[in-house]
This record gives sequence, C-alpha cells and structure tokens, in this order.
Amino acid sequence: MRLSPLLLSSLAFAPSLLAQRIPEVEPNGTNATAQAIPVGAQIDCNLAAGEQDWFSFTLPAATRIRIHTTGADTRIALLDGTGTIYRAIDDDSRTSTQVYASELQLNIAAGTYMIQVVGYTATIAGLYSLEIGELTPVVYTGSEVEPNDSHLNATPTGVLGTGAKKFHGTLSPDVVIG
Repeated sequence: MRLSPLLLSSLAFAPSLLAQRIPEVEPNGTNATAQAIPVGAQIDCNLAAGEQDWFSFTLPAATRIRIHTTGADTRIALLDGTGTIYRAIDDDSRTSTQVYASELQLNIAAGTYMIQVVGYTATIAGLYSLEIGELTPVVYTGSEVEPNDSHLNATPTGVLGTGAKKFHGTLSPDVVIG
C-alpha cells in the first residue's frame, strides 16, 4: 500500500491519531495506586467530582515530554517517582481548540515520574483524555543571572513572544521579564 504525501503530512499534524489508546484502570486515586502508562499513549479517562487520577511512566533517557489533557476542565501535575515532589503544574494551557486543556512541556531526565490529574474545582466531573509523548528537547541558549527573585532584578529575555532566549534556571524563586 502506498500512502500519498498529503496523507503523510496530515498524520504528522495529528499525533493523537497515532497514539496508543488505552483505558483508565481504577483504582488509581493515589500515588500508591497510580496506573503505569507507556510514553506515547492516550488514556481515555473518567473523572468523578472530587477525584484524583494518578499515572506513572518511565523514561529510559533524558528527553522533552508533553503531557496534555482535553475534555473535562483539569489541572495536571508532574511529580517525582514517589509522587511527593512537584516538578510542574498546569491549569489551563489554552493552546488548543479545547479551551480548558491542560498542558506541560519540559526537558526531563531519565527516570520514573507520576502525573496527577484533578478537576479545576472539586465539582468538575466528566470524560477526558490524557496524552503523554516525547518531543525534541529544547537547547537552552541563555544563562540566568542571580539574584532574580523579584521584578526589580529579573533576568531580561528579549522582546516578549520572540523566543529570543531560553533559560534553564535554578531551583530558587525566579522572575523572568520577557
């Protein structure tokens, strides 16, 4: 079978069509009962009001990941492998046609991580999809200058929205003015 160039280019812009779809498996309401999922998967989930859904995944090598939800209005968090240290949190990415989508994109080291999904409020319930995939890592081109923990001494990045510099910061409180 031969695929047309138009079909191939269409598939390049539809990674969720290529993702392995798997169902959510309950119970997965705590870090101790997190559902193990493969990177490259789309998980079809159902969030009950006040519920937390937990998932775990392992990266064999450092990479850039994208964790994304669509459907119910969610908040997502990336945590360490024990589910006790938050690495990143997102409420509403608003980068897609799904107005209440949540999305995280970040370079990350090899290891095991957990994802926590909750409703935007305790009353949010409904169907949602969780996708996790690999992206090309971002190469950081700037160096932050300490101290930069307030707007008065923030590290300048260039014109806002131009992507002039990408920073890899420290774990201290930082402010970056774009």
